[in-house]
Amino acid sequence: HQKGFTDELIRDAGLAKMDEKRGTTTQFWNRVMFPIQDINHRVIGFGGRIMGDNDSGPKYLNSPETEIFDKSRNLYGMNYARTARTGNIILCEGYMDVIALHQAGFTNAVACLGTALTQEQARLMKRYTDEVVLSYDSDEAGQKATRRAMQIFSDSGLKVRVLQLRGGK
Repeated sequence: HQKGFTDELIRDAGLAKMDEKRGTTTQFWNRVMFPIQDINHRVIGFGGRIMGDNDSGPKYLNSPETEIFDKSRNLYGMNYARTARTGNIILCEGYMDVIALHQAGFTNAVACLGTALTQEQARLMKRYTDEVVLSYDSDEAGQKATRRAMQIFSDSGLKVRVLQLRGGK
């Protein structure tokens, strides 16, 4: 209320839910929160990562889709990557990967929003680059996602490279 947001708006945005017994509660309790911005730097949703090993619930949790938050049409970090002027975009698995790469100077890094790569996301990247560097984990799930993403990028007319990091997940 302090910032002028009504309970109804907070609930509709998926940041809290009403419960008769407990009142207003949030599923983002004890999570690191990541604001998700569109390409014009407007916050359109939130992602949360669980803090402790003993906490219940999924490791990552996004706010639900709304009129302005469509996970299949946005990418985490794209608001910065689109102006990086590096000639390519690095596609990572998650928020923490994007943040680490941005801190290291790779401001062309982006990630999907808790879903597999979509054609719409590939088209969004195509607006700003002709080449994508895939930087998924090297585990079996990451390799499967890499093969799937290579096909989507190929269908979208994007050149694809795969970054192989030795000694890490």
